[in-house]
Order: sequence, then structure tokens, then C-alpha cells
Amino acid sequence: MCIRDRHYLEPALQLGPQQTLINDLPAVLVNTLAKSGTYLIAEALVAAGYRSLDLHLSSDFLHDNRGVDMNNIHWNPSERAVTCSASAVASIVGPGEFVVGHIDSIEELRKIDRSHVELINVVRNPFDQILSMLTFKVHKTKPKPSDLIWRSMDGLDQFKAFLLAHPVDYWLDFSRRITENFEFLKFEDLRDGRVVSRSLSPKVTSGLETGLSSALGKKTSTNMGGLREAKADYFEDESVTAFLDSLGVTAYAQEHWGGGTTDSLSLRSSQRQATVVQKVSRGFDQVTNLSRHWRQKP
Repeated sequence: MCIRDRHYLEPALQLGPQQTLINDLPAVLVNTLAKSGTYLIAEALVAAGYRSLDLHLSSDFLHDNRGVDMNNIHWNPSERAVTCSASAVASIVGPGEFVVGHIDSIEELRKIDRSHVELINVVRNPFDQILSMLTFKVHKTKPKPSDLIWRSMDGLDQFKAFLLAHPVDYWLDFSRRITENFEFLKFEDLRDGRVVSRSLSPKVTSGLETGLSSALGKKTSTNMGGLREAKADYFEDESVTAFLDSLGVTAYAQEHWGGGTTDSLSLRSSQRQATVVQKVSRGFDQVTNLSRHWRQKP
């Protein structure tokens, strides 16, 4: 602020007095690929004795969700945007407190990683992330004018139009920045109640594992009970496959998850098992018929 050629510093963000908490709990910052369990981890940390500051961080701004109903925090968060770097916010997170966000700056993440805060990075199979993002956009966010086009469509056509409107390449790059530069957790492990990490302290790891046992399945601002606007088999469409291959999605998923969506991988595994059973069954029938044939010969 400048008044009569004099410059004054104004606080970009003010927090209330720190509440009485279990002060031996490390401060935590949860940085996730969007749709990778942000609020599942938040619920788990609350269950473990943490207090959420109700701030959602990006690299150089945040959404101040304090006092906002949980079901409405994603509808139009830009109206609550505050310019402030993620590392600056991290510096004021106290023991037993946590914040969440989607921070894409490696420099900011490295500053946070060197601070007193424990950084939890989480990624997800990109195919599943795309499916989840479509459902999230339909049910939880205020539509942009460009969203109205694909929202007016149905089925595979809607999915294809969404892929063109959605920044698939940005979120893929976001995920790569994490997996290539930091220790990370996988959403798929967290969903199974497992915390697979070499970098988190034992206290945060055990608290997160304990908290997940009660957080899994609990209603959050983004958990829609398995609702899906698109099907995993949409990825089998040739044009969809070619598009995602060209962006590097398939190669990245193969590197870290072994292939396509969790659902499609399970489906393919079941189909392979069924094929093996059918082949074995057919082979057994052929042997049986051949045996009967020889027995019947005079």
C-alpha cells in the first residue's frame, strides 16, 4: 500500500490464534494431483488429531475456504482467491496443523520441503484421474462458457469433447514434476488404507494410516460415492487412445501403474483369466472327445 509516497506492508493472510493441539505433531502440507485424494487425506489427518487451516494452495495464490460450507468450496473458489506464495503460507503452519493444495512449482515445493513442514505429495493413475475429473466438473464446479458445450453432450461424444477442453497435458506435467523430483504417495495405496513412503516421519505415517481407517468411505467435499459420468472402456476407442498416446499419458501410466485405469486393468485381468479358463476348458473337452473316439473304435 502506498500513501503520500510512503509504502506500508499489509498482511496478505491472517490466521487466528493457534488452538491447543497435540504439539508434537509435525506441521503438514498436502500437495496432490487434482482428484488424487486431497480431502481423503484431510479427513485422515483430522482423525489423527490435526486441525485444518481450510486453505487450498496453488504456487502463488490460495483459496481461503474458512467459514465456507464443505459442499460449496469448489463451486466458485476464484472469488476467494488471495495472492500469496505457497512457501509463505507453509512458513506459518504450526504444529498439529495442515493445509492442502495443488502446487505445480518445483521451486516452491523445494522451499517447502526444506522447511519445518512435512510435505506429502500424492499422484494418481492419469486415466482414473481423467474419469474422476469429468465427474467432478459436472457435479461440483461452476461451468465456464466452454464447459457448456461438452456438458450438453452424452456418452463417448461428451467424453471426447471433455478431453479437448480439459488440460490433460497440464495435469500430466504436474504429475511428472512430482514423480521425477520428490518422494510421493499413490492414491491407489491410500484408497486401500496403505501409506507407502520412505520420506515421511514415522509419526506422520502412523497418524495417516490410523486416520485412513476411519476416513475411507466418509463423505468429503469431493467424494461422490463412486458416481461416474464416463466409463473406463471409453479409453478403448481408437481416437481416444491415439490422442492420449500422443500426449504421453499411456507411457506414463505404464511406467508407474502398469497400464490403463484401475477399473480397466481389473477388467482386462478378469478377461484374461476367463480366456485362460475357456482355453483350458476347450482343451479338456478336446482331450475327452478324443478319448471317447478312441474307446469307440472297434
